[in-house]
Amino acid sequence: MYRSVLTNRSFVRWANENVVVLVSHNELGHDAEIVENATGSETERCPLYPGMTCRDHLNAAVDVDNARDEDLVKIPFVELCPNTWLVRPDREVVRVEEKDQFEPAAVKKQVTKLQEDLGKTLSPTRYLEIRNLLARGDAALDDEAWRRALEDWAAVAKLEPEPHASLRALLEARLTLLDEAVEFQIEDLTEDDEPGADTLKAARTLFAALAVPVLGRTVPSRERLGLFLDAHGDG
Repeated sequence: MYRSVLTNRSFVRWANENVVVLVSHNELGHDAEIVENATGSETERCPLYPGMTCRDHLNAAVDVDNARDEDLVKIPFVELCPNTWLVRPDREVVRVEEKDQFEPAAVKKQVTKLQEDLGKTLSPTRYLEIRNLLARGDAALDDEAWRRALEDWAAVAKLEPEPHASLRALLEARLTLLDEAVEFQIEDLTEDDEPGADTLKAARTLFAALAVPVLGRTVPSRERLGLFLDAHGDG
């Protein structure tokens, strides 16, 4: 971001409420300022980007250029500085064109349109309900309590039958984690060509635990487990 948007107070107030801003700048080219705090201690501050250090924007540049953490989105390279991108919650990256990126009104218009495309936002009360259900489901996932996790996430989907794209992305990510974890159990259960009674019982129990649909479907690993049970006359 740049002076025309960073110093526009109305735009800054709007941005603080509607977007999460990440500034990346891969060159130093300027000296850090030393600022004295109220306590008398000194800290470094970037002279170009208020509220951060130069190391912050250098690290951010490495992150967005390489997506070095698995959850990060890689930003396309454009031979232009500065340039602005909007990262949607479903990981799609949308560019703010060069002619618009210096105009607060144009940036606001594009973000507002993107928000409309994604769907309605949550009320504070509904947000708290959903946050608590997600957290409870996460705890159940950690405990390998698959049914409890799925039931909590299904309750989220029931609260929001047409979930905002960001909420859908959160649920999809959790379902993927659960599905990957369950696959390890299924591998253990299906490794024998002639499974015993205890193995089949455990497989049936797991199959039933995975029966809770979230976002209109059960996790893919349940289908694989069902094929195993069918193959052994236990479907």
